[in-house]
Amino acid sequence: MRKILFICFMFAFQSIFAQTKGVHDFTLTVKDNTGKGLANTDIDLVETETHKIMTQKTDANGTVKFEIKEGKYWQINVLKVRNYYQWQIEFLKNGGTQTKSITYDYKNYLRETRPAVNRSKLQLKTENQSFSDSEKPKDDLSVAKLYVSKADKSPLANFELALTCYALNTTFQSKTDANGLAVFKIPMNNEYQIDIDGIDNFKYIDMPNTKGWTATMKFTYEPTVIQEVNKNDSITQTLPTNATGTSGRVLVKLRLKDRDGSLFLNEPVYLSEIKGKKVYLGNTGQTGEMFFLLPKGKKYMIHARYEKDLDVFDLTRSVGIGNMSKGVKYRPLEALQYPDRFIPKPDQLFLKHFSEFLTKHLAQPDPNETLKIYAKFANQINAESKQAVLDLNFTFEQYDMPTNQNYTEAPPVNISLVIDKSGSMAGEDRIESLREALGYFVKKLRSEDIVSIVTFNEQKSLLSPASKIGNDRIELYEEVLRIEAGGGTDMYDAMIEGYTQVAKNYKKGKVNRMILMTDGYDSNPVEKVVNKSKEFNAKGIDCSVVGIGEGYNVALLKLLATQGGGLTSFIRSSQGFKNMLNKEMAFAKDLGALIQPIAKDITVEVSYNSQLLFAHLYGFTVESQSEGKINFRLENAFSGINEQLAMIKFTLVNPSQEIENQPVTIKTKYYDTRKKQIVEKTETAILGWSKASGEVEFQMEAEQKKLYAMAIMNQSLKVMADAFVAKDNKKAIETLQNTIADVQKLFPKATDQEVADLLKSMIGYLDILVKLR
Repeated sequence: MRKILFICFMFAFQSIFAQTKGVHDFTLTVKDNTGKGLANTDIDLVETETHKIMTQKTDANGTVKFEIKEGKYWQINVLKVRNYYQWQIEFLKNGGTQTKSITYDYKNYLRETRPAVNRSKLQLKTENQSFSDSEKPKDDLSVAKLYVSKADKSPLANFELALTCYALNTTFQSKTDANGLAVFKIPMNNEYQIDIDGIDNFKYIDMPNTKGWTATMKFTYEPTVIQEVNKNDSITQTLPTNATGTSGRVLVKLRLKDRDGSLFLNEPVYLSEIKGKKVYLGNTGQTGEMFFLLPKGKKYMIHARYEKDLDVFDLTRSVGIGNMSKGVKYRPLEALQYPDRFIPKPDQLFLKHFSEFLTKHLAQPDPNETLKIYAKFANQINAESKQAVLDLNFTFEQYDMPTNQNYTEAPPVNISLVIDKSGSMAGEDRIESLREALGYFVKKLRSEDIVSIVTFNEQKSLLSPASKIGNDRIELYEEVLRIEAGGGTDMYDAMIEGYTQVAKNYKKGKVNRMILMTDGYDSNPVEKVVNKSKEFNAKGIDCSVVGIGEGYNVALLKLLATQGGGLTSFIRSSQGFKNMLNKEMAFAKDLGALIQPIAKDITVEVSYNSQLLFAHLYGFTVESQSEGKINFRLENAFSGINEQLAMIKFTLVNPSQEIENQPVTIKTKYYDTRKKQIVEKTETAILGWSKASGEVEFQMEAEQKKLYAMAIMNQSLKVMADAFVAKDNKKAIETLQNTIADVQKLFPKATDQEVADLLKSMIGYLDILVKLR
């Protein structure tokens, strides 16, 4: 059986090895749902950092004993039950003995840990009911009797209760009577979520396919008495000093910390209800901490004044009466804190590649052609012209691979998925979209394909060690769907773990790849992360990157993917993620598009005549340049990534009509991975001559004009950022001034909104630089 590792039981020690004091003797008894000991059953105890595994079999009574001498955090696997949030163990710090008894009920585990349904996307019908204790089942209708008592065991009378059935798209509502009893008459053979006091999924009760069935459940619920003011869904609470959690709410304590661990005082904080409208307002005050009483059954994103999506309070599976505490790292963003003097550094720029604005897509290559070159000048020129722009569009064949069990064309797969599950991933359906993508991915794998899954927040966790999929596809799929977001972001160790898992099964000829999915920064220096990644790239292990949301280090992620020979994709919103699932990048439609390039080592040579002087290449980096010739390299091409676009700006040297007889030549050479051979292609482009007078070089088709404008603005912002860091404000100012003038010539009325928005930001940066000067 494939061993999938999750943190189920956390055993806290003072350190991993040297600082551990004493020996911890742990005795565990596992019973089935009839109360009988689960005999002769393998129990795994796994150290989460070293991944050391201790395995023991239970005896005839279902009991197993472990002697722990090292480690920090441990997890227990009992057959298929993993990551069960109701099982909690706290170890003695200085050694000792501890025992625990648990019930193995896999069916209940699946029901309890099922991902919550997003009700905001449903249009649930409501049915009000009022039945007495004497109500009997009838025909296909069962009876559910729910007895609710308060903490002092007195009945919770005249209190609203509801049962929601997603299959029926209906919520059944009722009220408890004087005895705390609410009676429902509901269709049999359905699952029902118990909702109370505005809390969805507080418990569940399921009706079997049995006529005449009456189900009875008893539970405790203590209503919360709280002083709060709600203005347009913005809520301010006033809590007593002795406030504590209740049946319906969790008392959460929040502290904001800087890089050194110091607390932020008097800092506003906002907790926004995920998939809801309510926002809870607070302030850290003089103590550096604040308290909220938050309704259970929901998730709350933590935002500060100058940084959003810090972390998440996940109360969807809170059980009993309890409290929660978080210390969250807070890095105020300069752009929000000092908008009147902020100039972005190179790694703070988020620039959409100009090819993303391409709307007129060109035809793909013919079958088995792999790559096709389209070369065309965007403008005509005359004797007064100063510049010319050459568009180069490289399209790639898109082909469908057969389903997971039948295709044989693709090489063996050996990959690791390294997944950011930090708290910010809970926003905008990011974690849900990611789970959907991963679930789709797992279903596409062949039984002989090797995959590992590493998750990380402030710590890494090996969710699934590298091994063949085998017959555990469904099991792995179900566990992927249970990934939940929470915590900070530190991807360095997780990246190394992902590479290490691939290295264990490395073989030349396989697809050996680490795929990193993140929305956050890493706390380590960029050079450290990049250099470590290079070590594995040099061993033949590639890297692809998916940046999600807005808070990521674009420069770092691009470096990792570029040197790793893989894909780079940046998705700002959940809709962008879903679009990616359907058509491109790291979760393309078929497995072949995801992991195996169809063309590698793609080089481009552009030769031009003496009337043209090379000025700039947009979209890629010039590798070499000589008189009348430049060379650059495309990214590896994957099926489904339909196009790569480059633009070359030329300065004209005494242009004449003779230029029409001197075409520009584009030679492309690449390695075709399917044909297993080097292929060369050649295309030409002619710069047209115009008899019209004036600045004809700015007379382009609308799309070319927009693409060119976005390209030169992107480049200008990069030069500005580099110059500002180098304290060359003069260069930064001149670059912006020249580009703004060119864009205003292209778009004198700034009718395109996306062009206007980027132009506005450039003008804003120019104003700041002038003031700083």
